Amino acid sequence: MIALVNVVQGDGPEAKPRYLPLGLIYLGSALKRAGYPVKLYHITQYQIEETARQIAISTPLFMGVSVLTGVSTLHNLVLSQWVRNLEPKIPIIWGGHHPTAIPEQCLAEPCIDYVFMGEGEEGIVQFAKAIEANKGFETIPGLVMKKDGGVCRNSPPVLIKDLDTLDFDFDLLDNISQYVSGSRHSMIFQSSRGCPFRCGFCDIAKFYSHSYRKFSVEYVLRHAKEYKNRYGVETFFMTDDILFLQERDLQIMRGLVDLGMRPDTVLVRISYLHQHPEIMKALDEFKATSIFLAWESGVDRILKLMRKGIKREIILQTIRFLAEKYPHITYSGGGIIGSPTETWEEIQQTVKTAVEMRSIHPNCNIFLQLYLPLPGTDFLELAIREGMTRPERTADWAHRDPFWSKNCQIDWLPWVTSKQKQLLVTLDLYSRRTRDIKVGGRLTQMVTGLFSEIAKYRYNHLFFVGSEIDMWLFDKSASLRSRFLRGL
Repeated sequence: MIALVNVVQGDGPEAKPRYLPLGLIYLGSALKRAGYPVKLYHITQYQIEETARQIAISTPLFMGVSVLTGVSTLHNLVLSQWVRNLEPKIPIIWGGHHPTAIPEQCLAEPCIDYVFMGEGEEGIVQFAKAIEANKGFETIPGLVMKKDGGVCRNSPPVLIKDLDTLDFDFDLLDNISQYVSGSRHSMIFQSSRGCPFRCGFCDIAKFYSHSYRKFSVEYVLRHAKEYKNRYGVETFFMTDDILFLQERDLQIMRGLVDLGMRPDTVLVRISYLHQHPEIMKALDEFKATSIFLAWESGVDRILKLMRKGIKREIILQTIRFLAEKYPHITYSGGGIIGSPTETWEEIQQTVKTAVEMRSIHPNCNIFLQLYLPLPGTDFLELAIREGMTRPERTADWAHRDPFWSKNCQIDWLPWVTSKQKQLLVTLDLYSRRTRDIKVGGRLTQMVTGLFSEIAKYRYNHLFFVGSEIDMWLFDKSASLRSRFLRGL
């Protein structure tokens, strides 16, 4: 048996992971097709000890761990340490965005034996065969390992030429129905990999070797049909890093409608939508419920630094267009505050831009997140030049993540005071928890309308005293709405 694991942040001991672990399923499917029994563990930090004991008792051929940067890095490190202490003979290999960017630092941990860089579906099968034979590791592209007291990198990882050759085995997760969310019975899926753009803060382009590849229309619709037949899924949350909504993408949308389904949230680049506003007509015809536009900043200087290819006025023009022509389609958008070199005045300008977007578009869900340094990105190097201390150990990356620690470090902004830092962290948390939104039916509008006005005041005045009460009440109301909808 081979154990594949991903630990995500949970809000409490009873919380479960929200989103289907697509990466684990693809890896497990590749191993299963090659004849290896596989067990997937998709857990929160509260199940680490129990899961580690289960894995140690089962003595798998190896344990593969999928890791992102931030709090995920720490949680998956703790799990790896537990397994190593309980059963030292189990080989442990890390993969995912974080170890791909800095494999040598990960391998400095005694509990991590190997790192696989980039896509792993082909390499993980080669790795399993090498573990069985105890030889052949040096011939696996993308593998990094400890050797002779140092670290040895093999040849660079090889991209999968035909994504349609990948299996997606629904039977690998016993509880896959738990990932079907909301009254629309939505599930995530991916129709492409990679992104052709080069945003300075993002690590996606480097992970996929600056490629952008697509699954075929037939592949996506075949799996959509199985989602619907097995789990009653009605809408698709497309998790592609970018969708251009060209003819191939529109064929997928038409196919979903023919299956009695529809797209849920679709990620579109603002610059592309600004140049091709006609795509909204197609999304409207396909009954899309929401689009996501990553606007990132309300400051032209920061947008240029990010290489977004837009200016603040283009963002506002796009929102005005959506509000005038398609007010019934929810617009969700994320902004980043605290980018390297950003000033306090520029942060305030981004917050004001978020408020202005919300005033333009009544069906708008805006959130602001504190910048998270990602290894291997241009922004990380800029942050270091601005005074950030480069994390020396794997666990240190968690302390850069405001999702994990209210005392997270923001040392790339030399001007920030302790009071301002606390305000930025609180703003991030408040934005994540209350998401200024007024959508859905009358019940939802009544419940969220009050929070929408409170949030607007807090953002306008950067006043977050007592915001813990807002967040607690919002969580309670969201829980009650969820229970009500499940009972319908």
